[in-house]
Amino acid sequence: MKIPSVIPVLSVDDLETAIGFYEHLGFRNEFSIPGQTGRIVHAHLRNGDSVAFLGRLDVSHYTGRERAEVLEKSNASERGLGITMILQVDNLASVYDFVRERKLKVLAEPADEYYGDRVFFFLDPYGYEWKISQPVAGH
Repeated sequence: MKIPSVIPVLSVDDLETAIGFYEHLGFRNEFSIPGQTGRIVHAHLRNGDSVAFLGRLDVSHYTGRERAEVLEKSNASERGLGITMILQVDNLASVYDFVRERKLKVLAEPADEYYGDRVFFFLDPYGYEWKISQPVAGH
């Protein structure tokens, strides 16, 4: 299996809960790595040929460095500023319904774009912005 060149690492406070959330978006947990306490410190998620890693906020390669300290003190809405994760799906409506059921913040309602996709944007529970995209039939 080919490993992508760029892999995002999303820092979250509760990996077990986050894995369940991202599974609802179509990712599967390929493997997780427990730390010394037995709690998961890393998860490797895959959706088709896309990969995302999850890491715990309190376990960092940057311990003692300025970026790690800022991240640990941040609230969820600040974590993903400037980054948008784009996820192509087969059923945008079901993802939209899931987001609404979870009472997550929808940043842009579903709309057909000029390039042939129907899209909407939302913030996940961990502060990361997602663009959900589905090709519109006939384009």
